[in-house]
Amino acid sequence: EAPLFMGSGGVFSCRPDGETVPADRGEVLERVRRALAEGASSPLDNGEELELPRSGVEIVGAQKRGGSWYYEVRDLRTTAGVTRERAQGLWAYAISRYEDMREGRLDVQSQVKWRGRLGLWRAYRQGNRTKYDLVHRDANGVIDHVFFGVSDWGLGDSWQALLSDKGAEPVESEPRAFREDEPMLTQEQPAEEPANGAWGERRYRWRGRGGLWRIWRDESGQPRFDLAMKDKEGVGYQEYPNVPREKLTEAWLNLIRVPRPRTGIEVVSVTADENGEQRFVFRNLRTGEVSGAPWRLQDIEEGTVRQYAARMALQDAPLDEEKVRWWGNIGYLRPMRSQVDLVYRDEDGVDHIYYAARRDELAGEWRELLEEYGEV
Repeated sequence: EAPLFMGSGGVFSCRPDGETVPADRGEVLERVRRALAEGASSPLDNGEELELPRSGVEIVGAQKRGGSWYYEVRDLRTTAGVTRERAQGLWAYAISRYEDMREGRLDVQSQVKWRGRLGLWRAYRQGNRTKYDLVHRDANGVIDHVFFGVSDWGLGDSWQALLSDKGAEPVESEPRAFREDEPMLTQEQPAEEPANGAWGERRYRWRGRGGLWRIWRDESGQPRFDLAMKDKEGVGYQEYPNVPREKLTEAWLNLIRVPRPRTGIEVVSVTADENGEQRFVFRNLRTGEVSGAPWRLQDIEEGTVRQYAARMALQDAPLDEEKVRWWGNIGYLRPMRSQVDLVYRDEDGVDHIYYAARRDELAGEWRELLEEYGEV
């Protein structure tokens, strides 16, 4: 059978009798189905076979069109009875993690436990089952496959050998599962703000000689960056206000990008339906999963973390910067005894608020933020 190949214009063709002819969509799909049916493995550059997991999903392609990203998702699950809603949830999780990798918010290499070319990136609880994010690297050490939400059933011997080492050397701790419908810890009240509303503050966040003061948007809605650079002696610094996005080097972008905390809940979107009722989409920051269907406020259980996040999201739109204690482009507001609401302004000038983050589970720059202001 003549193989298919893709030309520079993205059109599939084949040469059945030495003559190049276009391959129609049905033929391409049929070839793909047959290839999948013949076995769940793909050839590696050294001639060995990579045995694909039989559950989870893989992002195999991404394309930006008209300002939006479009993804090609390979669903590796072969079990019967998988609902569309559940598939959407796992797909949303995979896309979210993939975007974090692409934007540099996650350093995957430093988090993977390797066994040859196979790697265990993350293990997490979903109900009473453990799920894994698995990776594979090529001969040059470059990660070329990432499998999200994989169950241990149906894995080949090589993958099983990798997972068998997990008990002795876990990739990450697996704390008590966070549920969006659990009660707030003690129904804590935020600290009282001064009557004049001047609680907020702003400080430079430094990394090496580079410093970030703030990110803001100009009249046309484009992000602008107020930056600074320390002199070689580290005594003084030169300010560079009003820097446009296109002038930023990769080093500046790495300073700006901060991984999400692994605690709390984010309101991803708030929209109004045809009846004018507001509907909320949430991201569980423990697992990265995004709720499959929007929630109405009246359907959210009273006194839960999810309800708190929904109510605060309405209150925080638009965000009052004077009520935030900023450290560069990250900050916090409404500090409570055990929890705190965190703010991240990304390189596009978009605000992300992470509600009810547990103080004792914060790490990295999020913990350093609280230390900067004497909150730890």
